[in-house]
Amino acid sequence: MSPKDSNKPDKRLRNSYFTSVMSISLVLFIIGILGLLLLSAQKLSDYIKENMSFTLYLTDSIKEIDALKLEKKLSTASYIRQIN
Repeated sequence: MSPKDSNKPDKRLRNSYFTSVMSISLVLFIIGILGLLLLSAQKLSDYIKENMSFTLYLTDSIKEIDALKLEKKLSTASYIRQIN
């Protein structure tokens, strides 16, 4: 039998275990960070979509009835949340 004890892992094997554990840990960490970024991006996108506002200027020559029709049409549209 060789003078080395066959039950002890050699130095190269320990280094490969350490390298494997570190690389898997880093990959999982990066995947977690990307997941958090995706969730944050979705929340930010929803916030921007819900809080986007427009100001609509009409000419002075528009009839009042036409302005009221436009306001009614916009207030019933499904893509508009609120008219101030």
